[in-house]
Amino acid sequence: MNFTVSEIETTLPDGCSIRGRLYTPNSNHTSRDLCLCIHGLAVDCNVWNFVAEEWVQSGRSLVCFDLRGHGLSDRGRWYKVGPKIMARDLIQACHQLNLKPSTLIAQSFGNLIALHMLVRTPNNWDIGHYFAVTPVWTATRPKTKIYFRLLRDAFIFLFSLGKEVGFTNARMKKRSDHTKFAKQADSFFPRFCEETRSIGWLRYARLMLLLQWSRWHVHAWTSLKNLPVHIIGATGEGLWDNSELMFISEKTGWPLHWIEMRHLSLSTNPKYAHLLIKLIENKQLTGSK
Repeated sequence: MNFTVSEIETTLPDGCSIRGRLYTPNSNHTSRDLCLCIHGLAVDCNVWNFVAEEWVQSGRSLVCFDLRGHGLSDRGRWYKVGPKIMARDLIQACHQLNLKPSTLIAQSFGNLIALHMLVRTPNNWDIGHYFAVTPVWTATRPKTKIYFRLLRDAFIFLFSLGKEVGFTNARMKKRSDHTKFAKQADSFFPRFCEETRSIGWLRYARLMLLLQWSRWHVHAWTSLKNLPVHIIGATGEGLWDNSELMFISEKTGWPLHWIEMRHLSLSTNPKYAHLLIKLIENKQLTGSK
């Protein structure tokens, strides 16, 4: 390998230890860019394996953490799991480890965390480029009847998961092999079961319901136009509504780009990571903040 992978760890002020990986190129010149990657709901930093390997090829570094309650990081209290707290965690972890990312890549639920990191820090945390991959963002509040139907469906889904994995199942503290679901649909139920086991049903239910709440509590997108955002959508999206991404792009002016993949393809096949990095390195997506 022409890069080094280091396991990193830091303990946050509330006593929760956060663990992750730092990828650095084996080259004589100094890394010109540090990218922070944020994974989604109920997965871990293993989802970035292929992206990290592509990223460091050009002499750049990358850091990715297991969010609290995920992967090898401490679980903390179940009610402290949420986008705002996780955003604070990552900012504190980077500060304590003296890491200063200039690029941000988030995927799925991780984009709710990324937004909190940017809008709640001075000068948007000095991030020059933020690539939001398959974000679970909503542009318009659904009609009340539709929203309550979505909420009902979420409770039914969570109950089915609880019956399968156990409502009080103990969390499995490990990083998963996400590649085994490469040939499965985004909505493959056994994948949801494994993810629920990895963080515990209570945490999974809390995060899922927070996600449903985000459909109702729509962001004031027009006030976020200054953020350095590029939206990356999946043409084969199986979990979210791509029309929401198009509407957000229209309202904010954030560029919207498409990759022929599914919602979760980055974690299952290296060719999609190659397509993402190739897209990011396009001259149209580069430049100073």
